[in-house]
Amino acid sequence: MVASSVRALNADVEFGFALAQQLTKLGQPLYRKQEPTGYAARFGVEQDTQSIARGILLADLSDEARGVIENALKTL
Repeated sequence: MVASSVRALNADVEFGFALAQQLTKLGQPLYRKQEPTGYAARFGVEQDTQSIARGILLADLSDEARGVIENALKTL
């Protein structure tokens, strides 16, 4: 998600250490997961979209953004 955000913002990153630190804070340190099972889920299924957004973005989602995310989750 961090890498996707950087790409979406067309950010000019000259030193990626801060991004790597943020990934570690989110529980997904770079190059530290060797099994092909992926990373463990950070949030339980009982949490709502707004709570997850606060935990990741440290901000609330707009009603429009929350609606888009919730509609996308229904298709999974």
